[in-house]
Amino acid sequence: MAQSSAERSALGALSGPERRINDALTDMHAYRLLLEGDWERLGRQLDELALAGGSPDECSALFARRAEIGEELEAFRQTTAALREDTIGPPADAQS
Repeated sequence: MAQSSAERSALGALSGPERRINDALTDMHAYRLLLEGDWERLGRQLDELALAGGSPDECSALFARRAEIGEELEAFRQTTAALREDTIGPPADAQS
């Protein structure tokens, strides 16, 4: 199927460095979602373990891992926000 001129223009606008930056930001966003999913999953496991009367060692290990992921998420958010602002500008709601 042939591409319309609008589609070709849109593809052309996302070529070169801009496309690579967009792809990298997309990959980083996907990774952040994975981290957030793990953080939530560990939270549910902690709740279940507490209700089931899990051992303090098990709870401590899960809590430590969840805290580690939380720290990684915060650092990741700050890094991606700085990268996004440096490459494509501040978010629309921050430009007021």
